[in-house]
Amino acid sequence: RFVIYSVAMKPYFKGLSAPRKGLMGVGVTDVLAADFLRRFTVADVAAGQKDPERLQPLRYFSWGAMTIWMVWQSASMLGIALAHLIPPDWGLEFIATLALFAMLMPMMTDRASMLCVLVAGAVSLVFVQLPLNLGLLISVVLGVAAAMLVDSRRGRPKGLSS
Repeated sequence: RFVIYSVAMKPYFKGLSAPRKGLMGVGVTDVLAADFLRRFTVADVAAGQKDPERLQPLRYFSWGAMTIWMVWQSASMLGIALAHLIPPDWGLEFIATLALFAMLMPMMTDRASMLCVLVAGAVSLVFVQLPLNLGLLISVVLGVAAAMLVDSRRGRPKGLSS
């Protein structure tokens, strides 16, 4: 996936020296690449090449990469320092749950997404004992169905909703 990100971002780093490109490459992460490619267009690059004051895409990427690196290092140090507070019987599943929770929170921006998460979470608790992790599958299907229902009702003209 990082090769794909690099190919997509190549026009933005055109004209940089090889060492600088290498340094920028170290900063490529999933989140930063997705946000960067959504935020800037190739036209921004062309404008920046004509006017050095408009090198905003490179500045944005550099600051984003440095911020992500600092947060990563700080969180790693905090985790090392506080790891003894997590009981060993919680296992890695607890950490995976926290990671998913941290990724989901910023995505919950409307009623449909909030309902999706709430329904999926509640259903997964009800069906946690099902074999083959079927409870997870059922919770995802019902969560998405709930979100689709809310979205479909939102698009109806007034007076047609039941």
